[in-house]
Amino acid sequence: KIALADIPKGQLVNPAVFGESLIPGEGQSLVGVAVTPPQRPANKLGPGVKVQLISTPRSGDDPPADGATTSVEGTVVAVTNTQDSNLTVVDVAVPSGSAEQIAALSAAGRVAIIVKEA
Repeated sequence: KIALADIPKGQLVNPAVFGESLIPGEGQSLVGVAVTPPQRPANKLGPGVKVQLISTPRSGDDPPADGATTSVEGTVVAVTNTQDSNLTVVDVAVPSGSAEQIAALSAAGRVAIIVKEA
């Protein structure tokens, strides 16, 4: 196992800072996806879970026609519920070529998360 974060001298070591590999891996980027409860599953969303990130229509628009959505597969790295809002921030490792598009969709509130089969 390797340290996934810096460990300052003299600090107690938490076993959670060790893992098998660094994240994001080669060819991947880590994207923070901020979602509301209707944009994500209520259960089974945690580190290591395979997900599909789907673009959603702008508020008030009709759902897109078949095949007109952006779809990117990724792996959940961390899930954080914000204290001051109804948002959950899900850190997802995605292919580097898709990271900018997913970040832009997330910033606009236009992404939903689907949990993939195990």
